[in-house]
Amino acid sequence: MHEERMYMDKSNLEYYLDLNPDHRQRYELAIKHAQGLVVADIACGCGYGTYLLSEKAKQVDGYDVSLDALNHANKVFLSKNTQFTNAADITDKKNFYDLIISFETIEHMKESDGDEFLHRLYNALKSDGTLIISTPINNSSQKINVTPFHLREYDVQEFKDKLKKNGFYSKEFIYQGERIMNKPIVGIPLKKMLSLKVHKMLPRMIRNWLLLKMRKSVNNNQPIFIADPTGMSVQIAICHKISVERAV
Repeated sequence: MHEERMYMDKSNLEYYLDLNPDHRQRYELAIKHAQGLVVADIACGCGYGTYLLSEKAKQVDGYDVSLDALNHANKVFLSKNTQFTNAADITDKKNFYDLIISFETIEHMKESDGDEFLHRLYNALKSDGTLIISTPINNSSQKINVTPFHLREYDVQEFKDKLKKNGFYSKEFIYQGERIMNKPIVGIPLKKMLSLKVHKMLPRMIRNWLLLKMRKSVNNNQPIFIADPTGMSVQIAICHKISVERAV
């Protein structure tokens, strides 16, 4: 199983979102923009985000490259206004979507593949549509093959430039982090501890229990959205297609 892909269902979705409040907050942001709209969720993974969006949107299409993930989504999260399909099928949707959501996807692609991906999103989005897209912030010199799963990560300026290069005007950039990551464990910040992979020595059930316990111990520990990327881990862009007027 892909280490970064989780297969939850409706019965344990709230538990998963408690473990990953940054995921919850990103989709809450998207839901605010999705009211009554035709939406695409790319990549949808096992489908939980598509399901959350469907509670407010007119229609949500979830796209992914993983057949296993799509099978799970169709089995667990299918509803009357959702469908799940292969990511390649988005090429058939020209100027179709009011809103496209793409959370934590582009970092899984090589540089050129990321450009092609954004080109496909551009073509699928209506002329007055909105793209909400996120990716990790990487300010280091090592941005290629950062992990076995992340083939290309971006610093803030690179991400802005990549979106503009592929036809997107970024109306707003916001940055996301979590205060718990600075909480020390035996004198080492949790963020550093995670980077050292020390937690991998513990069974997943124990790791999850400790994480929830730590979150409860930190006052006002919800992930935060701010306009300053300093110390943040994720960058989120709210974009529109570049019009002739904006391009001038």
